[in-house]
Amino acid sequence: MNILSFETSCGLLSVAVSKHGVMYHKKADALNQQSKLLFSMIKEVLNRSSLIIEELDAILLSNGPGSFTGVRIGIAAALGIKAVSSVPIYAFSTMQSLATRKSGKKNISLIAGNDSFYSQLFYEFKPQSDISISSKNELLDETYINFGHVTDQSIMPDAVDLISFYNTLSQEELSNYLKLEPLYIKSAYF
Repeated sequence: MNILSFETSCGLLSVAVSKHGVMYHKKADALNQQSKLLFSMIKEVLNRSSLIIEELDAILLSNGPGSFTGVRIGIAAALGIKAVSSVPIYAFSTMQSLATRKSGKKNISLIAGNDSFYSQLFYEFKPQSDISISSKNELLDETYINFGHVTDQSIMPDAVDLISFYNTLSQEELSNYLKLEPLYIKSAYF
């Protein structure tokens, strides 16, 4: 299988291609620059893998939660690609892709701003709760992953995580992820 994925939901922009299991990957610290860098990174990673869009079996992206603008940039890019190709595009929550990093029970938490966190409980790679908004004191002891505007890129969402999550799903389950809409958990601040 040939898969393109891109992660735009936070300040770390990443693009990955899995070509028959061989991974081609690029990351960039792109806070407020995702729209400027995304398509050039996609082109670079596709060139390194010697693939073109028409040879892809799937395109993956994160639909949130995360940066309001970053999520919308990723979805707009996917819709642009969809307009010129017939490659199926799947949108996964940032929480689901991060859950693939560790097996067993875990609570994934993401910085949501204003001292709050998005939080979701997982067992293996399957959600056991809806995404909620929690204060730092409310987070469960099993918290595994926290991220926000931090310098440690190893804990930031990554396009490779999307491919890992995709690989856990059956064809029947994949049909649940064809909706290309942002996943909003809380209202925008005005």
